[in-house]
Amino acid sequence: FLPTDEIVSVNGDELTMETVDKVLNKFEKNAQEGDEVKVVVLRKQADGLQKEVTLTAKAFKEKRTYKNVWEIFYNKPDAVAIR
Repeated sequence: FLPTDEIVSVNGDELTMETVDKVLNKFEKNAQEGDEVKVVVLRKQADGLQKEVTLTAKAFKEKRTYKNVWEIFYNKPDAVAIR
């Protein structure tokens, strides 16, 4: 990944704000160490246009440490005020 990449899909499942929980939970539930993982990203090119790029790698388990966790609360006045 590059810092400006925008994730489009994970293993063929479209990733949007509405589907992120479902897609990532499905991935965590079904992925086995060594499985091929395919992530499609939009990558900004030198000319400023975005190009779809497919990245692949083998899945592996990694210990996770949560330093910052963001939660999105839809239709809450406080969430709108943050913008």
